[in-house]
Amino acid sequence: MTTLIAASAVAAMDAQLRHGLLLRTALTVLAEADGPVPSADVLAAVRNRLPLTAHECSLNASGIPRYDTFIRFATGWMKAIGWLAKDRSSGWLLTPAGREALAQYSDEELYRVSNARYTEQLKARKATAALRDAIDLVPEGFWTTRDDLAQLSGLSVDQITVMLAEQEIPGAHRVLPIDGTTDHRQALEAEGVPFVDGRAASSQRLTVEDLGEVSTEQVGATGNRAWLVRGSAVAGVNVVGRWLSDGFVSLAASHLRRVEPGISLENLRSAVEADYAHLTYNQRTAKLAELHAFLNRMSIGDAVVTTSEGRVYAGRIGDEAVFVDANDAHTTIRRQATWQREGVDFADLADGLQSRLKSSSTVVDLTELWAEVEAIIGETAMTVAQVPLRQVRLGDLAADVVQDLLVGADWLAEFVDLLRTRRQVILYGPPGTGKTFLALSVAEALTEPANVQLVQFHPAYSYEDFFEGYRPAGIDEEGRLGFTLRPGPLRKIVDQAVENPSTPFILIIDEINRANLARVFGELYFLLEYRDRRIELMYGSGDQGRDFTLPKNLFIVGTMNTADRSIALVDAAMRRRFAFLSLHPNDEHLRGVLRGWLEREDLATEPADLLDVLNDRIPDRDFCVGPSYLMRPEVATEGGLDRIWRTSILPQLEELHYGDDVDVARRYGLSALRTSIARATAEPEQTPSPVAEPTL
Repeated sequence: MTTLIAASAVAAMDAQLRHGLLLRTALTVLAEADGPVPSADVLAAVRNRLPLTAHECSLNASGIPRYDTFIRFATGWMKAIGWLAKDRSSGWLLTPAGREALAQYSDEELYRVSNARYTEQLKARKATAALRDAIDLVPEGFWTTRDDLAQLSGLSVDQITVMLAEQEIPGAHRVLPIDGTTDHRQALEAEGVPFVDGRAASSQRLTVEDLGEVSTEQVGATGNRAWLVRGSAVAGVNVVGRWLSDGFVSLAASHLRRVEPGISLENLRSAVEADYAHLTYNQRTAKLAELHAFLNRMSIGDAVVTTSEGRVYAGRIGDEAVFVDANDAHTTIRRQATWQREGVDFADLADGLQSRLKSSSTVVDLTELWAEVEAIIGETAMTVAQVPLRQVRLGDLAADVVQDLLVGADWLAEFVDLLRTRRQVILYGPPGTGKTFLALSVAEALTEPANVQLVQFHPAYSYEDFFEGYRPAGIDEEGRLGFTLRPGPLRKIVDQAVENPSTPFILIIDEINRANLARVFGELYFLLEYRDRRIELMYGSGDQGRDFTLPKNLFIVGTMNTADRSIALVDAAMRRRFAFLSLHPNDEHLRGVLRGWLEREDLATEPADLLDVLNDRIPDRDFCVGPSYLMRPEVATEGGLDRIWRTSILPQLEELHYGDDVDVARRYGLSALRTSIARATAEPEQTPSPVAEPTL
C-alpha cells in the first residue's frame, strides 16, 4: 500500500535528492531480480516500497502518475549510458555497469551523474557523427586539414585532434597539417596525391569552401522528420479535437488557389503573393513558409505534434496533402494522421521541447528534438544522420573581368578570397579610388546582377530604414492612422537568400561609416560575427521574425571613405566583424590604374603623371586623390582637364588645408605640377669639354 509523505515533511527536501530516491528504489528492484522485470512491475514496486509525495502520485493531464513519467524518462537516460537494458516484450534489466553505479553513487548522484553522462554522450555522438561526415566529403586523391574540418563541422581543432587519436575513422589519413606533411604518404600516393619535397601537393588540398558545409540533425530511423502543427487557435477555433477523432492534420488556407503538392517554391510564392495580397509582408512570408513545409517538406511517416489545453499530442503522417471539398475555412488542406490519443502534460516535457512548442509559428520543424518527440509517440527507433547543405562557393573572376578592372589579379583574388572566408569585407580609401565601382563590378561578376543590392548609409539612417519597421499605411474608415511592418533592403535580400540557399547574394553598403552602426544594425550586429546563432528580432512576427539568423549565402561589402573618418578611429567591434582591404591612390595595385585606362582609351598619359606628382605632395594619405576623377572622356577635351582640376580636385584639398596658411592653387594647381614635372624630366646641361692646352 502506498504511503504518502506530508507536504510539510518534504518542503525542504532537495529535488535532485528526491529524484535520486525514486531512481535508487527502481534500480534496487532490478538488482534483486534474476532477470528482466516488466516496466509496470518495477513502477508498482517503487510505489509500494517508497513513501511518495502527493505531487509524485498526482496525475498529469493524460492520467499518468508523475512519478511514473519521471522514472520512464530517467531510466531512458540510463539505458543510453549502459546502466540498463530495455526490451518491450521482456522488460528492464540492470547491467553490470548499472549495479556498479548503484553501489558507488549516493541518491543525489544517481540522478545527477546519469543526467550528465547522457548529455555528454549526446554531445560526443553528435561530434563524432559531424567529424565522420566531414571527412567523408574528402574523396580519394585529395586531402584537407584539421582547421578546415573545424570550420566545416563546428568542432574545435583540439576536439578533432583527440578524436582522430582515439577513434578509427575511415578516411582519417586524408587529414594533414597545413604544411602537407604526413606519416600516411604511401596511402595517399596510392590514392593519387602527388608529393613535392615530402609534402602533399597543395593543388590537391580541399579547403572548407571546396568541401561545402554540413549540418547535423537528428532524424528518425527511416529518415523522417518531426513537425509541430498548431491547431488550437485557427481563426479563433480549436480544431485539434477533430484532428484526433477524424485522424488528420490540417492548415487553414481558404484564400489559396488549389495547388498540387510538390509545387515549386517560386510558383507557390507567386500564388501566395497574389492570393494573400491583403496581408503584410511578414505575414505573407510566414504563410509561404508554413504552406511550403506542409505541402512539400512533410513526408509520409513524419512525426507530427500539436498542443491543446495544456496537453501535447503526437502522431504520424499517413498520406499526401489534399484540398478538402467541404466548405471549411479552418481545415482547407489536410494530411491523414494517426494520433496517440492520450497525449502528455505539457509541464512534463523536457525544457528544450517546451521552448520550441511555445513558438508562435503555425508549422515548426522539430526534427532536432526527435528523441523528445518519440517519447510522446512511444517509439524508440532513432538514429543520427547527416544532412548535407548545398554548397555555396564564390567562383574566381573571369580573365576579362580582371583585365577590365585594371587593379591587378592579385588584389582582386585577395578580395574574392576574403569574401569566401570572412563573408564581410570593407573597401576603404579616399574619394575617387573606385571603391563602389569595384564592389559592384566584382559582385555582379560573382553572382547574377539581380542578386546584388546596394544601399547607401547616411547619418539619419536607422534600423527601420535598413531592416524593417512600422510605417504609416493610410487612414482607415474610422479616420485612424494605420501602420504596417515594411521590410528594408537587408530584410528583402535575407529572405531571398534563405529561399535560394545555393545561390550567393551580395549586399553592398556604400559609405558604411557615415551611419551609427549600432543604431542601424541593432541586434543584427551580433549576427555579423556569429552567423550560426539565432536571435529574436525587435519587430519580427512569425517564425522568420522570432527565430532569425543571417544566411551563409549572404555576403556583405562595405565601402568607407577615409577622408570622412580614418580607419584608425573605427571601433574594435566593427573591425572584428569585417575584413578591411585598402584602396589608396599610392597603393601599388591602384597607382597604375589611371595610366592603364588612358593607354587603353588611346589618350595622352599626362593626367597620370600629374596625379602621381599631386599625391606625392599631399601630406595626409587619407586625402590623396583617386584616379576616378580623371577617368572620364572629358579629360581629353580642350579645357576638360583644367575644369576637373578646378571644380573637383582643388576644392577637396582646400578642405584639407582649411585654416592653414597654404595657397592651394599655387601648391596643387596644374601649372605648378607641370613645372615640377618639366624640371624633373629636363635633360641635364651639357658640361663643356676642357680646352686643350697648346703644345709647346
